Amino acid sequence: MPFIINLAFLFFFTIAITPLAGGATPTPQQLQHEPHDFVAHGMECRSCHVSVGLLMRGSMQKPIGDICIGCHKLAEQTSHPVGMKPSFPLPAGLPLDEKGIMTCATCHDPHRPYLNALTGEKTLYLRRDGPRKMFCLACHDK
Repeated sequence: MPFIINLAFLFFFTIAITPLAGGATPTPQQLQHEPHDFVAHGMECRSCHVSVGLLMRGSMQKPIGDICIGCHKLAEQTSHPVGMKPSFPLPAGLPLDEKGIMTCATCHDPHRPYLNALTGEKTLYLRRDGPRKMFCLACHDK
């Protein structure tokens, strides 16, 4: 049975990425709704990852923050600090890097959908849905 489930997943995954892999040029509306459509921006998995695979987490070509800053210009006033070890354990689902350091990917998952399928709201690629304030309050008490 697991083989059938894996086969079904692979089939639907292949169908889902085929239009992108086929070289179709995205419309401005598509780019507006999915800014992390890396293929549409001329990138591939190995633009960021050393290795890729369906069930394998690839190591990164360079530090995650350096990858993010390649496209995003982060302002200190509006961005959460990164590059430090938290002074307390973070909630489950908020990963640190292999050295226990906070990165952009601690709070953001660049592979999440840009829009919440149920509400239509922008996700900001945050690792949790719901009010932004509640996301922050998972670690910060005020």
